[in-house]
Amino acid sequence: MGYRYDQIYSFIAYSVILGFSFGVLYDIFRIIRMSVCVPGIISAKEKNKSNKNGFIVNVIVFVCDILFFILAACISAIFVFHANNGNIRIIAMIGSLAGFAVYYNTVGRLVTLISHFIIKSIYYLIRFIIKRILLPFVSLIFGVLRHFISKTSFLCDSLYTKRCIRKRISWAKRGFKQKMKRKDVEL
Repeated sequence: MGYRYDQIYSFIAYSVILGFSFGVLYDIFRIIRMSVCVPGIISAKEKNKSNKNGFIVNVIVFVCDILFFILAACISAIFVFHANNGNIRIIAMIGSLAGFAVYYNTVGRLVTLISHFIIKSIYYLIRFIIKRILLPFVSLIFGVLRHFISKTSFLCDSLYTKRCIRKRISWAKRGFKQKMKRKDVEL
């Protein structure tokens, strides 16, 4: 990069825009994390109480953070190589950090509030659908199945009982001793 001020100013402006885009990327990963830690399913307080849920949330947060930093590093490297011919300048890093800080403290907070509201609304909508629509339908199906199974088991029991009674009556006609002798011979 030469010493022309217009190129330096455009480089700084592009690095601030890059920082802003890092803020957007970070918000995408934050929304993913927020959707995993939906209020009512796994909140921050519950995360500390339950080791299994806390471990899952911590793994998801760790993976999202690692992916964000890898993507940010790759995008920064491509930006520096493209805009400054591979010369790393502190101005690019400061501009990116400034753009990220401005986004994070202004638009990022607004996006967080809106996404938190949307995720919570979707969670409660799904919960309402499950509790008020699907559960009664499923319990009705299980009730019908339970009634059908109880009737068929009663029918099977009564048929088995009738068959046993017929066997015993036929044994009684022939005499139990003959049946017992045959049984002893078979063993």
